[in-house]
Amino acid sequence: MLLDDEMSQSEFDAALAVIKADPAMMTALAASQFVNDALQGHLCLDDNFTARIMQFIAVSEAERLAGSDDKSGRG
Repeated sequence: MLLDDEMSQSEFDAALAVIKADPAMMTALAASQFVNDALQGHLCLDDNFTARIMQFIAVSEAERLAGSDDKSGRG
């Protein structure tokens, strides 16, 4: 979405400001773009690229879920 030219320039500028202010958001965007690239079959010079992306997603999701449990009072 963000990187596929589906936003106006003003929407892009606003989203970029949010991303610059939030390192976690930048990390999530980078991971999303890596996954998108992998799904589209873009070649990567590193044979372990997909495995590392999958590991990153698993860790990030576990952290996200742990954070949502803490915020809901269940954790």
